[in-house]
Amino acid sequence: MSAISIRKAVRDEAEIVVDLVESLLIELGEKLPIAKKSTISLCKRFFDEGKYAAFIASDLTGLPIGIITLMETTSLYAGGKIGIIQELYIMPEFRSQAVGLQLLNEAEKYGKENGWARLEVATPNQESSARTISFYRREGFKGTSLKLKKKLQ
Repeated sequence: MSAISIRKAVRDEAEIVVDLVESLLIELGEKLPIAKKSTISLCKRFFDEGKYAAFIASDLTGLPIGIITLMETTSLYAGGKIGIIQELYIMPEFRSQAVGLQLLNEAEKYGKENGWARLEVATPNQESSARTISFYRREGFKGTSLKLKKKLQ
């Protein structure tokens, strides 16, 4: 396992956040929903609203190698505030080195500090994401593994 550092991203790091999320989307066969400059502005707005957080993993040289993004919301079924993992991405060459686990641990710590009742994640389908689903299950996540989407605009 290589030594990495984890830090909570700040507004001025929106471009780093977007770059890592873009890498995730490319790997999933998708693309940014709006132009990169607009996505960076949107990310900054999310930071300003205070219900969005991101943690960046970096290697010893300071190179960003992974990210987890979180959004706070509320739910009656959970009895209050919950956190939703929006994105979790590790650069391929750094996978299987516990980077994802360290990012997830930071997300859990952040959630506890903010009074979240639970942390949730939607994963892609079982066939294409067995390794991802296995990771979350190993870390105590339970339930189904499906994310349904419907565009409204």
